[in-house]
Amino acid sequence: MQYKLLVGLVCAVLVSGCGGGGDSSSAVTSASAEGLWIGTMDDPVFLDDKAITALVLDDGSYWVWHANFYDEGLIRGTGTSQSGSFTSSSGRSFSTKWGGGSTVYTLSASHIEKESLSGTFRDVLSGTQRMFTASYDPAYELTPSLGAIAGTYSGTAAISIGEYYAATDYLYRWEPQTFTISDSGAISGTTGGCVFSGSVTPRASGNAYNVAVSKYGIDCDHTALTDTLNGVAYFDAATSTLRLAAVYLPRIVAFVCVGTKHQVAQTSEQGAPAEGSP
Repeated sequence: MQYKLLVGLVCAVLVSGCGGGGDSSSAVTSASAEGLWIGTMDDPVFLDDKAITALVLDDGSYWVWHANFYDEGLIRGTGTSQSGSFTSSSGRSFSTKWGGGSTVYTLSASHIEKESLSGTFRDVLSGTQRMFTASYDPAYELTPSLGAIAGTYSGTAAISIGEYYAATDYLYRWEPQTFTISDSGAISGTTGGCVFSGSVTPRASGNAYNVAVSKYGIDCDHTALTDTLNGVAYFDAATSTLRLAAVYLPRIVAFVCVGTKHQVAQTSEQGAPAEGSP
């Protein structure tokens, strides 16, 4: 009798291990929301979903690039993971298209290990909420490499400066831009007639890069553009797209750019253009 009672107690704890009473397909929540997440976020203003690419790093910081036809920008903050939830009270949303400037955001989300992340961003001042849902991308588990991202890129860049609701010194605009990343990780480029430079280094955890950028901007005379901004970059090898974001929070400044890497023409073993090359 005592043996049967012990077995019953073990089954009650393990549930699925003894058959019946459990769902063996249930996902297990993770202690961390770290990862690369691809999904959509609703837009209550323009009523059109935005595509999002989000990085949640091992230190709890998160970086969300979002875009649709009407609006583009960045959400950046630091959150805490606990029992399948991921929350943040000090996020910043930087708009780089409509309205510009920056607002304070909170985040409340739930996640399942290497599967899903969903929740709500809330604008603290206006109360506007933006719900999102995203799926885990295993590309986050690849090893970052300067050799993989070295090259020349073309795309768009934007600067977002100041407090939007306070209407203090805010500036925003997308501009065509080109930039180059050297084999050593040095960044150099132009946007809106200004030159920017910096460095990129692989992170120790996850397929992402640390970034430092300075001497850039739409208006080179603007004092906020003389600061060094720090952030992250992610390279999507499948589309040859690099997403970069860097911030300087004491002055509420963000720099965001998205570029596509130029394809290098292949050559033959003799060094001449490969057959069929222009």
